[in-house]
Amino acid sequence: MLLACFLLYPDWVTMVNAGSATGYTQYFGLPVLLITYNGSVLQIILSVWIMSKIDKLLVRIIPEVIRHFLKPAVLIIIMSIITLTVTGPLGGLLQNYIYAFIDFFRTNIPWFAVPAIYLFSMTVGMFCPGFHLALVPIAALSYSQLGYDDFINLWFFAGTTVPGFTALWTAIKCKNVECRNVAFPAAISALFGGISEPTTYGILYKVPRLFFCNAISGFIVTLYLGIMGVKAYCAYGAYYLTNILLFLGPEKDYHNFYLALGAVALAAVTTFVTVMFTKWTWPEDEDSEEEVNNTVMKDVALSAPAHGAYIVQENIEDPTMSKGYLGKTYAVKPSGGEVFSPVNGVINSVAPTKHAITILSDEGAEVMVHMTLDSMKLEDGDIDVKVNVGDRVATGQTIAVMDLDKIHAKSINDTVIAILLNTASYRVVSVENGQLVAQG
Repeated sequence: MLLACFLLYPDWVTMVNAGSATGYTQYFGLPVLLITYNGSVLQIILSVWIMSKIDKLLVRIIPEVIRHFLKPAVLIIIMSIITLTVTGPLGGLLQNYIYAFIDFFRTNIPWFAVPAIYLFSMTVGMFCPGFHLALVPIAALSYSQLGYDDFINLWFFAGTTVPGFTALWTAIKCKNVECRNVAFPAAISALFGGISEPTTYGILYKVPRLFFCNAISGFIVTLYLGIMGVKAYCAYGAYYLTNILLFLGPEKDYHNFYLALGAVALAAVTTFVTVMFTKWTWPEDEDSEEEVNNTVMKDVALSAPAHGAYIVQENIEDPTMSKGYLGKTYAVKPSGGEVFSPVNGVINSVAPTKHAITILSDEGAEVMVHMTLDSMKLEDGDIDVKVNVGDRVATGQTIAVMDLDKIHAKSINDTVIAILLNTASYRVVSVENGQLVAQG
């Protein structure tokens, strides 16, 4: 952070803006190129990498008795010299090459400029995080001279809508709860907020195949945008659905607007095809699949967790339960407060709020008994748990007692649910005569 402050120090920026006859100044007698680093990232990445090497060297050279106060000062002095004289200008030089690369395509093959910068950002550009910020002035210049931008905003458009749809289809296809918890918010952030980082870091870097699905789809979309000559009018920011009207412009360019809508549709379709028809697994699912492959599961039948009216999974008044996100399930509308174990087994866990108890059955089934649908409203005394972790229980044994009078007084839904958490471990799971039957 301190090295970054060297590059962004206000007096340094003032000195650069003032300029000099040679274009250089001096630092410890060494020539330093007068250049601003606002929006740059390469310089500090290079500097920190070199600093990590020098730090190890100083640890070996400086005696331990004075190392803790001397090493940081020496390290910063050395690195300030290296940063201002070497890595700073070198990063600027690399950035200039990026500009030259972009300018070549914009000048000679304009329709391929957007696909080219997209390919760069998904390959070499991955090692230059933040470099896109330095290209924003290109869009500003286009707006001031032409009244529209046909480059940066289109690149960003593909870079947010494509990850947004990738995250959406990932959430729909994936059965893992953690995956859905990451993917749905990531889709909303990208599609309606123009923020693709949750998808990039939360999904694409975790599942490489989805990264390539996203890259292929994005390249197709940028190729379409470039060939069709789509333009973003009025203002910077036409790269997510909330600002889609910026493609219409003040003169109501409906042809251009329809082309932009076509790009949205293309992004949705290409990501759907690549995500849905590519075989991939969430990292946690890979671990569970390996466990399943190494375990021979036995048939098991889950009995009712309470006396009362039986409720099929689809009718449970909770979307997480009714859609089976946690596993195949069924429920009971209790006529009394007693809650029973659905299987023979050992108590695995008891939730701090006492509303959920998990049991590992003798057959290997992982079963959760979930009491009420509004556990956040529960208070001490509403549920009396009769078992502890490690206790052995039998089918039909009372494991908890709900105080239905207290629960109903708080308008809490008293439904008791039995969930087969490791549903994926079984060949067939079905409901027979009011019991959930899982075949190993």
